[in-house]
Amino acid sequence: MGGFCSVNMAVGGLYTLGGSFWEFGEPDWERTKYFIMFGVAEDHDSNPIKAGIAALKGRGAKFISVNPVKTGYSAVADEWVGIRPGTDGLFVLALVHELLRTDQIDLEWMVRATNAHWLVIRNPGGADDGLFARDELGKPLAWDKAAAAPADASTPGLNPAVVGEVMLPDGRKAVPVFHLMAERYLAPEYAPAAVADRCGVSAETIIRIAAEMADTAFNQAITLEQSWTDTAGRVHTKMVGRPVAVHAMRGISAHSNGSIPAGRCICCRCCWAPSIRPVHGATSRRIRSRSRRARRQWARARRRTRTCRAWRSAFRKGRSICCSTMTARRCASTRHSRGRRRFRRTG
Repeated sequence: MGGFCSVNMAVGGLYTLGGSFWEFGEPDWERTKYFIMFGVAEDHDSNPIKAGIAALKGRGAKFISVNPVKTGYSAVADEWVGIRPGTDGLFVLALVHELLRTDQIDLEWMVRATNAHWLVIRNPGGADDGLFARDELGKPLAWDKAAAAPADASTPGLNPAVVGEVMLPDGRKAVPVFHLMAERYLAPEYAPAAVADRCGVSAETIIRIAAEMADTAFNQAITLEQSWTDTAGRVHTKMVGRPVAVHAMRGISAHSNGSIPAGRCICCRCCWAPSIRPVHGATSRRIRSRSRRARRQWARARRRTRTCRAWRSAFRKGRSICCSTMTARRCASTRHSRGRRRFRRTG
């Protein structure tokens, strides 16, 4: 699992949405009515986000920024949530807890677009514990409430159960995916009052934001006259949109988080220091303009680069370098790994 911002974003998207999107997976700026931004650095996707936020605020939509510092985008937000670094995932799970507790969940959409109704085998200690229940053809099963029996989870018109334990014909017990998620995140440890001190955000604020999200999603829903086909092959003539958008990218809580599964916000920032990299072809003016320490670093990197070039030249000619020990360090022009290498004369 990578430590770069976009890698973590992609991994989190694969686990939660089934597909990755990078920093340009932006919200619907034209229709969003409630926008939450998590830790987006001001130099990332800057102009599109600035234009989108301007249009969003011009329509009167609410913009909340969750970030440890109140700079850049947070400075123009309608509300700034000064969260403690490294607790973004816990904050989001507290929102999930509150939405589950108040039953503000679009189960119809979850059944249509996710695997919330798929059955998961419960067999503690068994080899199949935690696996999806499947039929003879390997298709995942769901519990058909009308027939009171398991059925293909992708059956059109299926009315599946999303909570409750069921007994499969072979005697194994199973529960829907959504049941496991609700069981996990309705636990007291994710309650707003339980996470408030760790996040630095009051329980009242968490409860209020969850209520505002639910009100916007369900009481201000948007209906689009747009035909589309779902994964089961069914054709729909209308599309219902929930105008709540969440955008997260690099810099979330000051470089603290990595990939956050199970519907949390996903991001990490990778810190890098370009000033210590050798700059080939640099003019003397550029070198003199640097500090003394930077010039020394540049000179050392340049010497290592020349050494690496000597090695490559010798290898191309079929010879080896006659030296007892030499150290090759990573530089801009080679792929030598950090560490010590020994070469012996072979004749």
